[in-house]
Amino acid sequence: MKKVAIIVSIILVIALIAIYFLLKTNQDIETLLKQFNNVQSDGFYDQKTNTEAAGYIVSNKTTEGYRYGYVSYKGKLLLKPEYNQLYRVMDIKNKDDIYIIAAKNGRYGVSLNGKTIINYEYQFIEYDGVTEKFILQKSSKYGIAKKNGEILIPVENDIVEAKGIYLYVTKQEENKVYDKNGKIKEVNFNTTITPTDNAEYYIKIVEENENYLYGVVDKEENEIIPVIYSYIEYVFADYFIVCNENYLQGIVDTNNEIKLELKYNQVQKIQDTNIIMSLDTKDDITELYTLQLEKICELKDATLEVQRENEENIIKIYNEEETKYYNSNGIEIEK
Repeated sequence: MKKVAIIVSIILVIALIAIYFLLKTNQDIETLLKQFNNVQSDGFYDQKTNTEAAGYIVSNKTTEGYRYGYVSYKGKLLLKPEYNQLYRVMDIKNKDDIYIIAAKNGRYGVSLNGKTIINYEYQFIEYDGVTEKFILQKSSKYGIAKKNGEILIPVENDIVEAKGIYLYVTKQEENKVYDKNGKIKEVNFNTTITPTDNAEYYIKIVEENENYLYGVVDKEENEIIPVIYSYIEYVFADYFIVCNENYLQGIVDTNNEIKLELKYNQVQKIQDTNIIMSLDTKDDITELYTLQLEKICELKDATLEVQRENEENIIKIYNEEETKYYNSNGIEIEK
């Protein structure tokens, strides 16, 4: 019993110390923020901390207008209020890697946790979250920098675009495609490869005469679903929602075998559930399927609602004659 009491006492002391430092940190942040004319959240959000790791864009009014700075969520002044404009790069979700794109005297640069990694000498800077690169513009020329600020492709090109997983560069009418490591790829300049939620599969998009055709490739870029569809969307496992030339939708697998007939006006996975919904507007019939593509509901003239209950999305589907409820895995429940 004596050992238990000692352990409980130690845990209590640790908890009290943590609470003390938390309160002190909050008081320090409040004191710091009072020094500025305006304070607003940077809008940072991730699934682990929600908005707890959001920092603060602060500003003071000067004779030349407002000047902006930045305070971290820990209460550290990373950038003094001396910038014309600034914003946090939201595509980088590490709460302790705070990338800020800012303008100073009309020129843009980038800082990481308050340290300049790209000098303030550019007319425009944009971050691409897929390739994890900064696109730079200076004197009507474009280049690319890595996340650490190192120049990957010199700022001497006429056009630079980040499309999907590749970087497309034009210089004096010569087109080149680079991967995110700066290596030249043998990819058609009119082809875009975009990632899906499954690292094994990528959507391939080919532009032809201002029309777009879609297919699927694996991670070695071997074509597994031919580029014949007017739209493709990864849905789950080895399945893709596809749309044909008649604008009818269905589901195919990675062998391009039809798993849900291409006869619907709309097919979609209901957000935050394991349920597929299809809609035939001609007959006004709504169907629900599990991820195994087992039909669990078919209802005419239906209205569908998603209700949040006990941290789970519940599907309510009804018409004038009946109402049905399903949990997020497609199991019918009583209400």
